[in-house]
Amino acid sequence: MRLDKGKINILITGGLGFIGWNTAKAMLKDGNFNVNILDKKHTFYNDLENPDIAIIDGTHTCDAAKKDPFAFYVDDGMEIEEADVVLHLGEFARVEQSLSGNFADVLEDNVVGTARLIQEYLKQAPNAVFIYAGSSTRFSRPNAYQQSPYAFSKYMNAELIKHIGNWFNKRTFTTYFYNVFGGGENNDEIFGTVVGRFADAYLKEQKITVYGGDQTRRFTYIGDVTKNMIRLIKTIMTKINLPKSFHFVSRDTQEISINELAKMFYDDEKMIVYKPPRAGCRAKSADNIAITNPYGIYKTTVQDYVNQIKSFGEL
Repeated sequence: MRLDKGKINILITGGLGFIGWNTAKAMLKDGNFNVNILDKKHTFYNDLENPDIAIIDGTHTCDAAKKDPFAFYVDDGMEIEEADVVLHLGEFARVEQSLSGNFADVLEDNVVGTARLIQEYLKQAPNAVFIYAGSSTRFSRPNAYQQSPYAFSKYMNAELIKHIGNWFNKRTFTTYFYNVFGGGENNDEIFGTVVGRFADAYLKEQKITVYGGDQTRRFTYIGDVTKNMIRLIKTIMTKINLPKSFHFVSRDTQEISINELAKMFYDDEKMIVYKPPRAGCRAKSADNIAITNPYGIYKTTVQDYVNQIKSFGEL
């Protein structure tokens, strides 16, 4: 593997997940990035070989110091550069599942793991920008962070990232994602995304299971999200006076109920099974008042995506 001088060196934690892997590939295609990934490798992907990405196998962020993910060996390893950007996506990322399992593991991954990553970041890449992937769950209603271990941990970390910037005079930012969908997303029953689960059931000609149904969400396409992330990082690297948080959604992005999403796939109500909402399920996404800094352009709607699946029969 050969990394190039003059490019942005970025460490992506959780880079083998849906958003992380698509972001890493988009960065390589863009041509202005060298990419390191730190991940547990407990991913649902099985086609991760890429000679231009250094995938560092560690136990979440706790092994950061041992694995040296902050080092970029450029020009055939003749020179070592440190990270310019740390993009932290590597956390437990499901609301309902954080209530059904061992919540201590969620806090270990999200709170303790992130604190350890930040500690290593301060030591090994003190000049780097730190970008944290927060959760838009906190904006769904007042005190929404109290509804689950996941929401609580994400709220705590977003606050920590803000204070780290102030305490240590670092450039730290938080991004908020909104129900990202697209080809390659997880579709299993426990940890799958709602669009991924519905699409998988449709392609298998199976019934769709809806938990609740009246709750609404804003959906954003992975291709748009990765383009906007690349644009944001380039902006951060060249400009100083910027907001500290960015919502990866447009105020024009429509709130869609889960019932409406299911009916995009099936006109026949007999193909939709309704069950009570899962614990921790919020009634809606963030409203326009809560979205203080919407960022990016979002062209592909979830309806466009469903139409593509129904027309071509593939993800």
